[in-house]
Amino acid sequence: MKKISSIKVTHYHVLGLFIVLSYIYGITQFKNNDIIKTFDLEFQLSRIYSLSDVFFSPTNFDTFGSYGQPINIFYGWLTVLPAYLFFKISNNMASAYNMYLFFITFVTLLCSYFCMYRIYKEKFVSVFFSLIYTFSMYRTLSIFFRGALGEVIGIAFLPLVFGAAYGIILQKKDEWLLLSVGFSLLIYTHVLSTIITFVFILVFYISAMVSKLSYKKEITISFLKAGISSVILSLPFFISLLEEQTFQRITPPGWSDLDNRALTMKQLILGAVRQDFTTYSFGIILLILTTITLLLFFKLKTQYKYILILGILTLLMTTKLFPWKLVQETPIILIQFPWRLMSIATLFLSFISSYVIKNLLKKDELKMVGVCITAIILIFINVYSISHSPFVNNRIGSDDIPNIISSYKTDNYKPVGYEKYDYLTNDHLVSIDGVPKQTDRVVTENEYKFKVITTKSDELILPIYFYKGMQVFINEKKVDISQANHPMISIMSVSGENNIKVVFRYSMLSKLSVAISMVWWIVIAIWLLKHNKLYLK
Repeated sequence: MKKISSIKVTHYHVLGLFIVLSYIYGITQFKNNDIIKTFDLEFQLSRIYSLSDVFFSPTNFDTFGSYGQPINIFYGWLTVLPAYLFFKISNNMASAYNMYLFFITFVTLLCSYFCMYRIYKEKFVSVFFSLIYTFSMYRTLSIFFRGALGEVIGIAFLPLVFGAAYGIILQKKDEWLLLSVGFSLLIYTHVLSTIITFVFILVFYISAMVSKLSYKKEITISFLKAGISSVILSLPFFISLLEEQTFQRITPPGWSDLDNRALTMKQLILGAVRQDFTTYSFGIILLILTTITLLLFFKLKTQYKYILILGILTLLMTTKLFPWKLVQETPIILIQFPWRLMSIATLFLSFISSYVIKNLLKKDELKMVGVCITAIILIFINVYSISHSPFVNNRIGSDDIPNIISSYKTDNYKPVGYEKYDYLTNDHLVSIDGVPKQTDRVVTENEYKFKVITTKSDELILPIYFYKGMQVFINEKKVDISQANHPMISIMSVSGENNIKVVFRYSMLSKLSVAISMVWWIVIAIWLLKHNKLYLK
């Protein structure tokens, strides 16, 4: 039998390990082809289903109450698209959702490994980081308790963003390209995660500027190039969003009392020890590893001390120790919950913990045993925590999902003032010259059709919200939409039979932005492949 030290571990071995662990991790979710009913599950399932025609229209009239809300303009959808492809393949939304969780867990492991290996060129520390980060408590509760799919996907790309930013500071060539790719994937995934990440990238940059580095100009240029590249790569999202935001005021997601939602120190520590999802803490594994790292603080290199300090400060910012009351009336309120910062804290603490483990385990035999033990412990703790989640027995079957999607509604991203017309939208009535009436209607994924008969040219107010991309046709002829009854679609009928069709179409500017962005994506992909930037040597 070969000794452990003589076994050559390859990237393919790591790949196989990640596939197995991704499956075991999600096996709790695969139960009788149903899904744990988490907080945001109904929204996420509706969002996945709404992607049926997204390349031609951001609005799916079959979803979100059939009011015409273009959710896919305000909420990044590109990285959720694989979930819809799984749905088309399986024709089962529960299976598709479960497959996607397996997929995104694997992507998170792979992305974490890729980024750490580029820094250390060492397989074991990269695997340690991938395991600790991917199977962290905050990520697990975000899946199986919150159902925050956008944030979970964003967690997969955080290592790529911060790994590339770290590489820029170390003056590694062309890291700005990877930074722009990672940041753009965040933009296409979750806006709030993007904003939070941007702030911390600024912290990285400012730290470099106040340090004694002699190549500050080069760092500045690299970050500027990354920023410009990110904008070009994300142009379709920005253009569509800006067009709607400048067209009218949009109802944002609900605010919350930041200080009230911040954790107490007791909740932070006890929640971690107990693996209690309801406290939104960082978990017992990271608590132990962070404690060990703090004990070895003075043995760390300077840059690692900074990362540890930043991780601890970010962790404390999730608590009431940070003066959240002072920033309640500032744009910072956008984050909604202070514990959103836990994803960033988890990244920093996982990074520095992996570095410490690398130095503690000198021999390859110990490293391999350490990886196996770490994987077993993390999987066991996560499966145990999921099985004790408040929602574990509150599940929905695949047969229930169509009804959930057809009935789910959200007030987010409606035009301001929509409440005035609830009497129309609630019952899908058409106002004919000020009188609400029931009419014949047909709703499909990309069209909403009405049949209205009038004896003269009357003002019609449809039970559909008015967005910039909305277009209305009467008897196949395009008609103007009046601004008089904002935020609803208001048109003038023709005398006789009115066969009305409402669609949502991307603007020419939006289509142009897609073309520009695609060209730049292709250029970057060719450059990275040509210069072996994606190859792990």
